[in-house]
Amino acid sequence: MRAPSVSWPLVACLVATACSAGGTYARRDLVDDDGRGDTNGRSFDFVSTKPQGDEWTVRLRGRSMWVAYSTAEQVDDLGTFRLSEREAEDVWRAIDDLDLAGRKRGIGDRYDGTITLRQRDPGDVEHDLYLVYVSRLTEDEAVLELGEILLDVIEDHTGERPKL
Repeated sequence: MRAPSVSWPLVACLVATACSAGGTYARRDLVDDDGRGDTNGRSFDFVSTKPQGDEWTVRLRGRSMWVAYSTAEQVDDLGTFRLSEREAEDVWRAIDDLDLAGRKRGIGDRYDGTITLRQRDPGDVEHDLYLVYVSRLTEDEAVLELGEILLDVIEDHTGERPKL
């Protein structure tokens, strides 16, 4: 069996071109100035679990948002969508206002349900990870403000207003 002939100069040219281009995730001019949109950027999860186990999950990375609702029997994926620049600014400002790094971890509320707030910020050596639990009956203004912003954005993109 004869091996196919290869044009080594062509292979070398393709490899050199691919290596010099870099991946789109590596190009700083293709992401937001703060790195929120790159592959290794900031992420945030807002998960609202009801006492019976039903759960709303909102996941953010940069200007992308994914929303789903699940029960013991089914998952309703509302999909992924791209936030406008204004929406992204509002959402990330509200997330920053939570100051998860300065909060106590909290505990879940098995009677009224729990909101889980999880944030990942890339660091120079390691990622900073924050995890906070609050009751769904919280009166914390920062949590309530973020919830309202998320509800408005989700409704604008999906036509459905969750009961977070």
